[in-house]
Amino acid sequence: LVVSVREARFLTREEKAWEADRRPDAERKGRKGDRHLFCIEDPFEVTHDLGRVMDVDSVTWVQDEFARAHRLVRARRPLDELCAPWSEEEEQQQHAEEGKPNAPPLPTAEAHAKHPAPPPQQQQPAC
Repeated sequence: LVVSVREARFLTREEKAWEADRRPDAERKGRKGDRHLFCIEDPFEVTHDLGRVMDVDSVTWVQDEFARAHRLVRARRPLDELCAPWSEEEEQQQHAEEGKPNAPPLPTAEAHAKHPAPPPQQQQPAC
């Protein structure tokens, strides 16, 4: 599935034409194919899959944030609390209450330097 924030729903990879690259390794010319863990449509550049740059830790962080948002929405908490910045202390407290180990630390600037995000593409103005 593909998460589409723009459409507020899930899409299939087929709808996005993001089907997995099933060619033999020799034909892919060094590309890993479509083995990433999570597909997220970029709401500003809809052909860009933000999930391609996510690793296992990134997926865990996103899942934890979805779980946090779900808890807050179900508890009818205010929007400003839902949109509040991430807090390591809050996450550790929640994990302790759930009996889960703490998540790995957030990526450092050095980690981002090793795997920089691709530059954004310019959008054409709407007519």
